[in-house]
Amino acid sequence: EKEHLEHKQPEFRLQVQEYRDSLLLSEINNREVKSKMNESGLKSYFDEHRSDYHWKESRYKGAVLHCINKRVAKQARKFLKHLPEKEWLDAIRLTFNAGAIPQIQAETGLFSPGDNKFVDELVFKTKASTSLMSFPYTIVMGKKVKGPDDYKEVGERLLSDYQSYLEQRWVASLRGSSKVEINQEVLKTVNNH
Repeated sequence: EKEHLEHKQPEFRLQVQEYRDSLLLSEINNREVKSKMNESGLKSYFDEHRSDYHWKESRYKGAVLHCINKRVAKQARKFLKHLPEKEWLDAIRLTFNAGAIPQIQAETGLFSPGDNKFVDELVFKTKASTSLMSFPYTIVMGKKVKGPDDYKEVGERLLSDYQSYLEQRWVASLRGSSKVEINQEVLKTVNNH
């Protein structure tokens, strides 16, 4: 009965065939597309298509420093100006917050309007914010950016676009390597009922 089920039930046969085809397509996709998705490929794809990932409104990339007084804020700005941005938090922790009483509370990242009330006030000039009780003096260090500097900031959208790009290249290579021939005799008989 099991051997003849596909002949007795055409819907079952079609469903099994669709399942086989989807497994085959998934395996081919894994071999031809997903196996080629790597860090260097993503980076080069992002560099070629950087303009596609610009944001509609500028964002602020940098740090928000909440300091205990103006003197500490001035020292922090002068000290951090000469360091790369990724080292700022460690430098603050080791230099200004090494004692028993921390002098600076810092937040770093990529802020869009509405993400941080201090960035909104000091960078985007929108609404006034109230300062923190223990850290009454707030400064910002960084810059406004119109698009991501690194491909890691884009995330899922870049992965999806890169996978589509690899699929299109693979399909184009298949079409380029194979010649399509149409048998005119068979084509003439297809619609003759």
